[in-house]
Amino acid sequence: MRLAWHIVAIWAQTRSKKRLPALASLLVGEDRAPSPKEKVAKMRGALDILSAQYGIPLRPVTPREDRPGG
Repeated sequence: MRLAWHIVAIWAQTRSKKRLPALASLLVGEDRAPSPKEKVAKMRGALDILSAQYGIPLRPVTPREDRPGG
Protein backbone atom coordinates (compact mmCIF):
# COMPACT_ATOMS: atom_id res chain seq x y z
CA MET A 1 0.00 0.00 0.00
CA ARG A 2 2.86 2.37 0.74
CA LEU A 3 4.32 1.84 -2.72
CA ALA A 4 0.99 2.71 -4.34
CA TRP A 5 0.73 5.82 -2.15
CA HIS A 6 4.19 6.96 -3.19
CA ILE A 7 3.42 6.38 -6.87
CA VAL A 8 0.24 8.46 -6.63
CA ALA A 9 2.06 11.17 -4.67
CA ILE A 10 4.78 11.42 -7.32
CA TRP A 11 2.19 11.45 -10.11
CA ALA A 12 0.15 14.18 -8.39
CA GLN A 13 3.22 16.31 -7.83
CA THR A 14 4.32 16.07 -11.46
CA ARG A 15 0.82 16.81 -12.79
CA SER A 16 -0.26 19.72 -10.62
CA LYS A 17 2.67 20.64 -8.37
CA LYS A 18 0.51 19.80 -5.36
CA ARG A 19 1.52 17.55 -2.52
CA LEU A 20 -0.59 14.84 -0.96
CA PRO A 21 -0.94 14.69 2.82
CA ALA A 22 1.16 12.16 4.67
CA LEU A 23 -0.21 8.64 4.41
CA ALA A 24 -0.06 8.14 8.17
CA SER A 25 -2.34 11.12 8.74
CA LEU A 26 -5.03 9.52 6.56
CA LEU A 27 -4.89 6.06 8.10
CA VAL A 28 -7.19 5.93 11.09
CA GLY A 29 -6.39 3.49 13.80
CA GLU A 30 -3.14 2.15 12.38
CA ASP A 31 -1.41 2.55 15.73
CA ARG A 32 -4.51 1.99 17.88
CA ALA A 33 -7.96 0.49 17.60
CA PRO A 34 -10.89 2.92 17.56
CA SER A 35 -12.68 3.33 20.87
CA PRO A 36 -16.23 2.02 21.26
CA LYS A 37 -17.53 5.61 21.11
CA GLU A 38 -15.73 6.16 17.80
CA LYS A 39 -17.16 2.91 16.42
CA VAL A 40 -20.70 3.86 17.45
CA ALA A 41 -20.34 7.36 16.01
CA LYS A 42 -19.07 5.96 12.70
CA MET A 43 -21.88 3.39 12.49
CA ARG A 44 -24.48 6.03 13.37
CA GLY A 45 -23.13 8.28 10.63
CA ALA A 46 -23.38 5.46 8.10
CA LEU A 47 -26.97 4.76 9.19
CA ASP A 48 -27.87 8.44 8.86
CA ILE A 49 -26.51 8.52 5.32
CA LEU A 50 -28.34 5.33 4.31
CA SER A 51 -31.54 6.59 5.91
CA ALA A 52 -31.36 9.81 3.93
CA GLN A 53 -30.51 8.04 0.66
CA TYR A 54 -33.37 5.55 0.86
CA GLY A 55 -35.91 7.77 2.62
CA ILE A 56 -36.32 5.39 5.55
CA PRO A 57 -36.49 7.26 8.87
CA LEU A 58 -34.48 5.86 11.75
CA ARG A 59 -36.42 4.73 14.79
CA PRO A 60 -35.60 6.43 18.08
CA VAL A 61 -33.60 4.46 20.63
CA THR A 62 -35.81 2.64 23.11
CA PRO A 63 -34.41 2.57 26.67
CA ARG A 64 -33.70 -0.96 27.94
CA GLU A 65 -36.32 -0.87 30.71
CA ASP A 66 -39.05 -0.10 28.14
CA ARG A 67 -38.16 -3.02 25.87
CA PRO A 68 -40.25 -6.17 26.04
CA GLY A 69 -38.34 -8.95 27.72
CA GLY A 70 -35.64 -6.54 28.91
